[in-house]
Amino acid sequence: MPFAFRRLVPADLPLLHRWLQEPHVRAFYDDGLRTLADVDAYYAPEWDGPNLLYLASEDGVPFAYLQAYRIADHPAYAAAVQVGATDAAIDMLIGEPDRAGRGLGGPLLRQFAEEVVAPATGAHVIWIGPSPDNTRAICAYTKAGFVPVKTVRIPTTGEDEYFMRLALDGPRSG
Repeated sequence: MPFAFRRLVPADLPLLHRWLQEPHVRAFYDDGLRTLADVDAYYAPEWDGPNLLYLASEDGVPFAYLQAYRIADHPAYAAAVQVGATDAAIDMLIGEPDRAGRGLGGPLLRQFAEEVVAPATGAHVIWIGPSPDNTRAICAYTKAGFVPVKTVRIPTTGEDEYFMRLALDGPRSG
């Protein structure tokens, strides 16, 4: 099932704000952004930053947010996770409640990794770090081809991430 991806723009923040308030999102993706002003303030520095911010759509309807980045662009995080110097990472959430739990996460993540992240970053190894308690996400990421490698304590949050690796065709690291 093909999905369409487009860059997140400031006009998308009300939609992202709504998604961030959804109970199924807040259970595992809660940055404490409760107001639209909070979301705007959080994402304002991102417009010119190194992270790739995207919305995913199915049949023309946006339903998910994905962000990707070169891990080395975030030195404190890179020191904590200790992976290859050219590796990238993805964070994602399915915001629309009627799209969550429908088996879209695995195919969405794989398509995003292959069509957006690898070409934009040059990475052939991509990581994702769900909460160890987020069994639904871990199952979806496994279906996308990610393999569990290690649990990492992230010093900036004090939380654990269940670090999973996807090796695409090409040079391997990590």
